[in-house]
Amino acid sequence: MMNKGTKKEIANIGVIGLDDIMFADDCIQIFINILDMSDELKKKVEKAIEKSKVEYSKMIEEYNRENNANRPTTWSDKPVVIDYTSLSVSLEINKPIEYRVNVDFHDADNDLMEQWDCGIDVDLSEHNEEIKKIILKVLIDRFF
Repeated sequence: MMNKGTKKEIANIGVIGLDDIMFADDCIQIFINILDMSDELKKKVEKAIEKSKVEYSKMIEEYNRENNANRPTTWSDKPVVIDYTSLSVSLEINKPIEYRVNVDFHDADNDLMEQWDCGIDVDLSEHNEEIKKIILKVLIDRFF
């Protein structure tokens, strides 16, 4: 039996139950463009980029061996070109909100050497309520 307020009569449909609304997925992931970072976060991102470059080179070396290919694996000595930096906010049912800074970049001399899987987890739990309000406002403004 439905509680008062958990059902609604809609013309041309009948009565719908509002106590059991389902989503296509149990997870929502939102990406927020980062316009500027603190110096501390920049240092962490730089370390993550260096680690990611090494992982990328190893992955491509393995690919080259397995596929008899010759894709480049050596990054230039120049700073990478950062294409996009975002804050990923992951909302999953019955789990704490997860925050991750994602950095997409490519080599300064070779656009084909690109990495789209570089990021670091960050703890923004003290800002949960503020971020929830921002996300709800954007969802309502964009979709309703």
